[in-house]
Amino acid sequence: MSGPLFWLIVALVFLGIELAAPHLVLIFFAVGALGALCADVLHASVAVQLVIFLLISFSSLLLLRKRLRSIFGGKSRKTTDRDVPDHPLLGRQGVLRQELGSGLYEVEIDGSFWRARSASPLASGCRVTVTGFEDGDPLLVRVEPLQSFEQKK
Repeated sequence: MSGPLFWLIVALVFLGIELAAPHLVLIFFAVGALGALCADVLHASVAVQLVIFLLISFSSLLLLRKRLRSIFGGKSRKTTDRDVPDHPLLGRQGVLRQELGSGLYEVEIDGSFWRARSASPLASGCRVTVTGFEDGDPLLVRVEPLQSFEQKK
């Protein structure tokens, strides 16, 4: 196998792994492999190619990773009711199908089943209204019995 082909395969393998599991580390080794490929094309020895590979890989990793992570890393935050004000389930009515335990219920809303939590105990078969979502989990709805919800209006 020729040297340039070897370094090209190494770069593509590092790039493929980085794309499959993006942690912004292996991309710098792909860049280092491309640097070694250039050194090989210029007829540098294998030792020089390895030094260039390691030097470019680690220096770019140390100098660029933190900055690129701040640009491409994104931010995570907890979801609250204020984050999903236009969610289609707010105010919708459904039927409580069963208690799941630990204060959780299964509620059917328009043919879909949702996990729900209520401040008051509920009986199976009672009609409920969606009043909000649990902080951090917009798929866990908060419900109230229908008559209790109508009295508050």
